[in-house]
Amino acid sequence: MYYFNTFIGSHIPLILHKKELYKKIIFGYHAKNDWNLTQKIYYSITNKFLKDFGYHHVLTKYYYDKLIRKGFKRAFVIPNFIDIEKFRPKEKKPEFTVVAPGAVSIEKGLDTLQVVADKLGDVNVYLTGKGLPKGIILPKNVKYLGYIDDNSKVELLSSCHVCLLPTKGETFSITLLECLATGNLVVTRDLPELREVSGNIPSVFFARNDQEFIDNILKVKEIYEKNRGRFDELSLMSAKRASNFEKNKVLNDFENKLVEIYNTSLNLD
Repeated sequence: MYYFNTFIGSHIPLILHKKELYKKIIFGYHAKNDWNLTQKIYYSITNKFLKDFGYHHVLTKYYYDKLIRKGFKRAFVIPNFIDIEKFRPKEKKPEFTVVAPGAVSIEKGLDTLQVVADKLGDVNVYLTGKGLPKGIILPKNVKYLGYIDDNSKVELLSSCHVCLLPTKGETFSITLLECLATGNLVVTRDLPELREVSGNIPSVFFARNDQEFIDNILKVKEIYEKNRGRFDELSLMSAKRASNFEKNKVLNDFENKLVEIYNTSLNLD
């Protein structure tokens, strides 16, 4: 059984049936689950029961190391994947353009987006994602598109020049992969998970505060306008990095891991 380890309260039946499920469950850590005090307290308690229970699938080595330090057993790393046949570079808009996929909540950096976009003057910033809080006033250069389907997303990402990802917490970030695969340069918050996913390639710029976000976007703009050859090189670096997470390869690795778990779980202590 594969269990998404993100819902408060749902662990209790599992813990009560720990003996029966001991060899038959994989906990998947796909979403950040420590945004608030309630989550932190809940998981600090349940983790004591989960660390020697079943298997634990994480998406980064960084998160794997966190679990190991907490005494978890049988953790393993297999990342998320990207369909690079679908998400791929295409022709860019002639004018420098920013896209901020999903930055529609404080957790995803909406406050940073507002500050940054306001300082970019006449640079268009496309914002996607459903759930923008009512009453939010966006800078005039922000074009809010709401929810868009995958085909529209591919067209938008591949036509822009830089992805703004001001998210304040991630376990991986599929959005980062989508931005890289479509040949974008990326300006994102300096989070260890995102450094790992990006591989610290030169086409990804990290920011620790609003001013660094602004400075990095303007740096990318200058590269695009004054050194197009260098911009194209960086764009190719992004796409190449994303290819490391190619869908078929990752799914094959995951399938092999499931077979391994099935074979070894019969002999767990």
